[in-house]
Amino acid sequence: NESSAVECYLSKSSNIYGAGAECCYDFEGQLITRGTGSGTDDRYRPIALAVQHFFDDTLPYLQCCMFSNDTENCQLYMHYRPPRRGSNTMGESGGTWGDPHFITLDGTSYTFNGYGEYTYLAISNDPRPSEMFQPSIQSHVFESQIRTMPLESTNVTVTKGFA
Repeated sequence: NESSAVECYLSKSSNIYGAGAECCYDFEGQLITRGTGSGTDDRYRPIALAVQHFFDDTLPYLQCCMFSNDTENCQLYMHYRPPRRGSNTMGESGGTWGDPHFITLDGTSYTFNGYGEYTYLAISNDPRPSEMFQPSIQSHVFESQIRTMPLESTNVTVTKGFA
């Protein structure tokens, strides 16, 4: 990875062909979209198929870009295995159903029977990591709220609306 990459993340699962992806971020928390440190689309997901990943993903990169004095080799490698730009990334999905059951963007399922209005999803435009969600002082690029209400004669709530 490029020296500017502070954190890199592997895809949680592979596709039906065993392929995976890696995305890398710089010290400001921004996705790296250019150069050799921008992450990769891997033919084989390294956690599931480590040997195949080494021979088909890692070794070609090392031979063409890291251990070669010929810049043309690395340019050719980058032509056929372009850096991960972010635009070719399918976002994770979450959802809600029933009384309300939720699945978060990381795949965690839970039931929440709180009554009232809640922030369902907030995306901050502040690149600094925040350990505590503080909606009164944070500005957001996107914010979605959910309103729940009690279902008559039961101890559960139902989703009344999204905003």
